[in-house]
Amino acid sequence: MSRRRFPLITLVSIALGAGVWLGGLLHGGLLALLLSLAALLIFGQSVEDALGRARYVLLMAAGALVALVAQMATGQPHGAATLACAGVAAVVVGAYIALHRRARVYAVLFAPLFSSVLAIPALLVLAAWIGAQVAIGLGVDEPLASIGAAWFAHLAAIVAGLLAARPLARAGRDRGGRAGSAAAGPAV
Repeated sequence: MSRRRFPLITLVSIALGAGVWLGGLLHGGLLALLLSLAALLIFGQSVEDALGRARYVLLMAAGALVALVAQMATGQPHGAATLACAGVAAVVVGAYIALHRRARVYAVLFAPLFSSVLAIPALLVLAAWIGAQVAIGLGVDEPLASIGAAWFAHLAAIVAGLLAARPLARAGRDRGGRAGSAAAGPAV
């Protein structure tokens, strides 16, 4: 899939996520952070391109908000910045599934005597990402109820991305042609 523009918002969100972890606010530790940043790097570019920058920022803000509301609904204390960051990565994953469910991603396979590049279904990679997030959540040294709140927030943000991505992408096409276009409506 060709990129139409530099993925500015994706890269800024990756930098902000790293800053949150360095500040000691991210649950799940370094592995959870790296997986979230990898998801943003791999899948965020395509979602940003499909939605356009303004709608992509709106989607990410909605993911952060949904994660916070889901956390509050469980009644468990957890850092707001922690779950907001988790919500951003999860909403992008959900949006990618909605927009590019048949896409393939390239992975490099390293073996002792050879290496190969494989095109594998993106849904397989996303399922592995979700499974890894759950596994990390179960291994975090926190009370089980707090872990449940964090992973419920992930799930809620993924669902939000699934539901919001297509209408946001259509809104971009309706406003002036290609997806992500910032053009105004039709001339009068």
